[in-house]
Amino acid sequence: MLLGLNGVDPSTVKIVPYAFDPTPLATGQVDAVVDFMTSLPYIVEQTSGKKANYILFYDSGLPFGQDFVTVTDDTLKNRRKDLVGFLRASRKGWDEDFKNGATYLKKYEDTWFKGNGYTPGASEFHSKAQNPLMQHPNGVFALDDAAIEHNIATLEKVGIKVTKDMFDNSLLAEI
Repeated sequence: MLLGLNGVDPSTVKIVPYAFDPTPLATGQVDAVVDFMTSLPYIVEQTSGKKANYILFYDSGLPFGQDFVTVTDDTLKNRRKDLVGFLRASRKGWDEDFKNGATYLKKYEDTWFKGNGYTPGASEFHSKAQNPLMQHPNGVFALDDAAIEHNIATLEKVGIKVTKDMFDNSLLAEI
């Protein structure tokens, strides 16, 4: 789908299995991977010294949001207060990161993050890459009608039937 939308004949591309491991890209075993642009370029550069570039699906003909808060109808109905609390806390954390992403970098360096790959440098890279993707004039998690329509169109391109009523912004009014 992505190749066709961008005028690339799929027969000219060899697609191989991939799991999150920067080694094939860093060592030149593959030319490209589909992965998170908020972390993989940093990891590739740190492990190989090579600069990794990226393009977003959004800019390549498949505009859709990622990291939606997705719940069942039952959860939306019966745990609404919990969902609003989660959204409020998450938005507060993002707003703090937008103000100054470096504020908490060193603070968490010697916490439970230690040993799981967390470094202040990785966190700073992630923050700088992620923040523009998360910011919205109406706050984190907000979707306007145009964004919802883009998501619906993209999902339909890949064979997933979606309706506008599956996107519920009403919780954001309660934050």
